[in-house]
Amino acid sequence: MILPLSLLLFGTTIFFFLNRLEHQNKKLTEALKKLKIALTEVETLKQREKENIYRATVHGTQHIMNNLLNQLSLVSMEIKRSPDFDPAIAESFEKMKGQALELVNQLSSVEEIEEENIKDSVRPD
Repeated sequence: MILPLSLLLFGTTIFFFLNRLEHQNKKLTEALKKLKIALTEVETLKQREKENIYRATVHGTQHIMNNLLNQLSLVSMEIKRSPDFDPAIAESFEKMKGQALELVNQLSSVEEIEEENIKDSVRPD
């Protein structure tokens, strides 16, 4: 009589602990799912921040380049006024201005903000 009762008590105790363990496993699984979602959101925000910094940097670069190009335009006007100025140098000067503007435009048109894409946008052909 004591043996069956002992086995029943032992089985009930084992069942209780297994049930409790299963409940804790479910909680851990739910917590893991929430952590994965949070990690995805953090990665998205991190990428967005990187893009914002890049765009701000490009915008600043464009502003600096536009000021420089405006100043170079004054030099171009003076070159055109000077009949003694070497036409080949004047042509080279204008070509360099155009190339600089083109590179800034290429830099600002990068779609995926990754190091290699940025380097490729201004890499010489």
